[in-house]
Amino acid sequence: MDTAREREVANLLDEWTTRDRRRSPRASGEVRRSEGLRFAFYGRMSTVEYQDRVSSRAWQREAADPLVAGHGAVRVEFFDEGCSRRLPWASRPRAAALPAELSSPERRFDAVVVGEYERAFSGDELDALQERHLAYLAKLRESGALLASGPFDHQPDQRWRGLSIFAVGLEEAGRVMANDPSVRAGRLEPVVFTWLVPEGLIAFPGPR
Repeated sequence: MDTAREREVANLLDEWTTRDRRRSPRASGEVRRSEGLRFAFYGRMSTVEYQDRVSSRAWQREAADPLVAGHGAVRVEFFDEGCSRRLPWASRPRAAALPAELSSPERRFDAVVVGEYERAFSGDELDALQERHLAYLAKLRESGALLASGPFDHQPDQRWRGLSIFAVGLEEAGRVMANDPSVRAGRLEPVVFTWLVPEGLIAFPGPR
């Protein structure tokens, strides 16, 4: 990669990682002055329950494409089939090929996008992160800042992971959620807003 391209990629990566994700680049009328970033998409067909390659790949790409929209395009795919999350990347054929290409002068991508975060974890990494996430929420409940929280099920969008109801203002809620281990690891992305209900309609038990 030539020096000019390296500088451009560095600038584009900075734009992408610091963007306001609530703002849709496709709706803003922005036009890229260059081809943008070349993304590699990584996906994995789960071995849990019955899944087929076509539908598994399709929904993971559907989740990944909005993340790169307006910043570049997916140029190459690395998709593993029949590989358990317990397997390390080195033992997954396509996952192993992705970092192997990083050192190649013919590398076809500048950045990597994953449509569903669990597909990129291996071994006990996800379990350990979930334990830290739940312990953090328990501390927030004990402090009285968090009233209730829990995961969604059958949600129409897999990026909607769960709901937390706070007894603090928007700014404080955003601050404490930013320190959640799962948020810091990039597994979750909090969206903070106000929920209005009639007074006395819902009651929450105090800290235990």
